[in-house]
Amino acid sequence: MNYSTELFTVTEPDKQIETLDQETIEHPIFEKYTEFTLEATKKLTKQLEGIEYNKDKIALFDEFYRTSHIICNFSKILKIHKTYQLAAILEMIIDFIRELKTTSKYSIDYLRKIII
Repeated sequence: MNYSTELFTVTEPDKQIETLDQETIEHPIFEKYTEFTLEATKKLTKQLEGIEYNKDKIALFDEFYRTSHIICNFSKILKIHKTYQLAAILEMIIDFIRELKTTSKYSIDYLRKIII
């Protein structure tokens, strides 16, 4: 696990309202991406509630990491800056959860609730 602190740097585009251009909206994967992202975040939110008591939590942490990685990278491909930034932070948090094998330390549960 190796992440840059630049992930938390506020840049000028972060301060502006982001509007999607027509090219992004008409991109062949945009509709699938939005459907996937909405469903994935709903599922992630639901499954993370009470995760500490789930006997399959390690496998779920891996699944959550893969999901956040997909959202992050497709956001980057589609050039959706703010979603990319949040997804990158979420990916880092979930990777940290995988390493710790718990969400009960370091206010991690609180952090992921802010992102999702």
